[in-house]
Amino acid sequence: MKPFLVERWFAKYEFSVSYNIAESCIQPLSLPEICSIAGLDPSILLGSEPIGYVDAAGSPELRRAIAGLYPGTTAGQVLVTSGAIEANYLLHSSLIEPGDMVICQFPAYQQLYEVARSRGADVRLWRLYRENQFHPDVDDLKNLARGRVKLIVVNNPHNPTGAVLSAEEMQGVLDIARRSGAFLHVDEVYNGIFYDKPVPSARLMGADVAVTSSMSKVYGLPGARIGWVAGPEPIVQKCSELRDYTSICPAMLSERLSLTVLRNRDAFLRRSADLASRNYAIVRDWMDKCAAIVSWAPPKGGVVCFPWYHADTGSEAVSRRLAEEQDVLVLPGTCFEHEGHFRLGFGYRTDRLVEGLSRLERLLYTL
Repeated sequence: MKPFLVERWFAKYEFSVSYNIAESCIQPLSLPEICSIAGLDPSILLGSEPIGYVDAAGSPELRRAIAGLYPGTTAGQVLVTSGAIEANYLLHSSLIEPGDMVICQFPAYQQLYEVARSRGADVRLWRLYRENQFHPDVDDLKNLARGRVKLIVVNNPHNPTGAVLSAEEMQGVLDIARRSGAFLHVDEVYNGIFYDKPVPSARLMGADVAVTSSMSKVYGLPGARIGWVAGPEPIVQKCSELRDYTSICPAMLSERLSLTVLRNRDAFLRRSADLASRNYAIVRDWMDKCAAIVSWAPPKGGVVCFPWYHADTGSEAVSRRLAEEQDVLVLPGTCFEHEGHFRLGFGYRTDRLVEGLSRLERLLYTL
């Protein structure tokens, strides 16, 4: 596989800067915060049983809680994984063989098309254009999906742009997948934070759709490393068999934290939505103020956007200077194979966001 550009950039700078405005998660929760929101004593949350292995597919309680997010889905159609990244990897590795045709939105989190490429697939890119505010054009997908397609991969809400397919548009995507014989995978790690009309899970549109998600992006538990795939049971079973060669089973304590959050889902999502909305307004006002040096397509969901700056300077050089001179982290557009852009994350602490944007503005005016 090619180097994972986003993760390599994070590895270089994530823990050496003070102002991380690249991250794609909502501000992570502490154990006291989880207990406060859930109304639990920490000793009850941590439990007293030995820290041992759990059910390889995930504990029945957690799988039932996840299945409950998708009415009509059973616990047997859910596999708990080490983050959504493992869920995506297992799903694509289980489905794709050399020569298969795969269609993926682009730009995208690199894994969503690179695993298919590494397995010898013919990957076609469903391109999103900033001239169209990065909104996916379903007619473009229809033109790409000519011939026998094995897999269509969609990320909704979308990383890095924050674009959102409506329920009607997602139904159009599913119709295209069915006509071309393709399996539809929707990465929904950002589902739960919207700035316009909420979009229900694509899993509710058909038993033949697989979705992946996690506790990281909208629930505030990225360090728990709990994700999942929910889909047709035979495919979930194939993923489970492949996972025997990777992480074997989820982490016991992480499962317990995740189950607590999901049992109090509405309260935790309110916390996330309030923080995201407040920070979104700050980014919107900053973009308006800095319109002479930077432009954007306002995101419709999630906590990332993909602005472009008005200077003829490479995005890696800009992002490197920002980290090393201003102590601020953004992701260069080259991590998504789009020069002249940067990914901005606004889900973390508001005070850090405000200071990071101020320092970013200072640097952009020097270009």
